[in-house]
Amino acid sequence: MKKEKIPIEELTVLVERMRSAVDGSPSGSGSSDRLKKCSVDEVLAILRSACSVRAEDELDPRPKRPSEYFDIALGALGKSGNSPSEEEGMLRLIFEMGKALSLLGEWDDAISYFEKVSSGAKTCGDRKMEADTLREIGRINRRRERWADALGKYSKSKRIYEEIGDRAGVASASNCIGAVYFEQGELDSAKGHYEHALKVALELGDSKLVAQLSNNLATIANVRGEHMKAVSLYEKALPEFSEIEDMRGKAEVYHNIGMSYADMGEWVKAGEFYEKSLQISRKAGDLELISNTYLNKAELCMKLYEWSAARLYCTKALEAFGSLGDRLGMGEAYKLLGLVADSQGEWELSTSYFENAIRIDEECGCLLNLAETCMDYGLACARRDENEQGRELLKRSLTI
Repeated sequence: MKKEKIPIEELTVLVERMRSAVDGSPSGSGSSDRLKKCSVDEVLAILRSACSVRAEDELDPRPKRPSEYFDIALGALGKSGNSPSEEEGMLRLIFEMGKALSLLGEWDDAISYFEKVSSGAKTCGDRKMEADTLREIGRINRRRERWADALGKYSKSKRIYEEIGDRAGVASASNCIGAVYFEQGELDSAKGHYEHALKVALELGDSKLVAQLSNNLATIANVRGEHMKAVSLYEKALPEFSEIEDMRGKAEVYHNIGMSYADMGEWVKAGEFYEKSLQISRKAGDLELISNTYLNKAELCMKLYEWSAARLYCTKALEAFGSLGDRLGMGEAYKLLGLVADSQGEWELSTSYFENAIRIDEECGCLLNLAETCMDYGLACARRDENEQGRELLKRSLTI
């Protein structure tokens, strides 16, 4: 069958629909309905439509991963003879595909796409695209806890934004750099970058970034034990997220308010805000936030000695983190399951959960999580009168 030339606009619709299906936002068709995550058949149908392939045609072998669909689309587009003026549109399209793959957790494939964009951007002298791509690669490195790599990409993107006079880009990169410092526990450095970004965002009238930064500064206050200050800052961010209809941001704020109340021991209020967050994040299809909220609800149930509910939420969190491929999240879920099983006298099961958590923490190289798991496991051993093993685990937790 002879294939027609594929207009970039049609392939852009494919990417938009894919991304809409991933993050649960309305598609570009104007429909107000929320889309569910695309099935293989749905993606194949969209791809066939975009590539002018007859319904009876088959793709053989059948693609199994999201990146394979994008590769087919790009390959077909590459054969269609684009003019030089279309190349910049191609770069933007590949960039959006990379972002879609990143949302799906296909991080290696996403980086491969971003690297294609980076190379093309350098060739055509598009410095903003180069900076945008560096920032997105930095985000993936941060999610993988590759702090030095993330900081390097973010810093380089910020320098380019400064050189081309892109103040919005500078603010975005500063926010990202602050996040790296925060996750490494360097709160003063994180706060400095957040405040710098907030100043620029306010001057530019960037409501979304203002809301994100208010949320980030509130989180720093909460970590420092300034819980009511944190709640106040979180509440200031809520109207901003509502105004720009950012449901994910709103769900995250509710989740964070719940954590602040939990830190103050106000379990009922914490549970109310966790539930608000969960309702919104489910509608938005934000599996990462759903997973974290399940863990928080599990911890809340443990504080209230509601062990069956705690086990249920831990199990849900474990399944959700598994779907995301989030190994650290899985390790945390295993640790909590170990504590639940220990509380019920299920010592063999508890041991299995704790050892799974330790194995994952070791494989991921997350020393903080490993130290916490060893301490919890050591205390559990002491409660069982397994004193020698308990001492070894507690000693290990202190030396990590």
